[in-house]
Amino acid sequence: MKSSTKRFDANPLKPTLDQSMLRWTFGAVFVGMLAYPLAEYFIDRPTDGMTFFTHHLLHVLVNGIVVWIALVSVIRRAVVEPASRIFVHLQRVASGRLEYLDCEVQSREVGDVVASINSLIETLKRIPAPDSASRAMDRVRELRGILKQNTGRLGDDIVPAMRILTFISPTH
Repeated sequence: MKSSTKRFDANPLKPTLDQSMLRWTFGAVFVGMLAYPLAEYFIDRPTDGMTFFTHHLLHVLVNGIVVWIALVSVIRRAVVEPASRIFVHLQRVASGRLEYLDCEVQSREVGDVVASINSLIETLKRIPAPDSASRAMDRVRELRGILKQNTGRLGDDIVPAMRILTFISPTH
């Protein structure tokens, strides 16, 4: 299984999570708002169109809009906002900023995601960079070279320093 490190290119034609949520919830509420008056229309056909509008369509329309606004608010607060904060935080982690995610969550699933990200950050902070040992050895070699170049100026002080660097170096 190959994993790709290629970044997702944001396609301007694809909607954001917030836009998708707005569209889908409005569509669901609209279907409900349409189905109820149609059922009432076929069950008891109105004699007057204005009476049907005021007694059936108008209250369904108002209730549907109120339900849609409440639904959007709850989903935005419980899902969209935490997901946005998580995405931004993961981009920061990818750029090397290993900070814990402090995010207020409304559900166990989002809380599990936040806890997993914080666990990942903790693990990443404990693990040294993969090439840190080789970089340290390169630095030891540089220091030995600098000490050898300056043997005349350092005199007897070079002996303990070279012993330490020789002890550190894997190739005595």
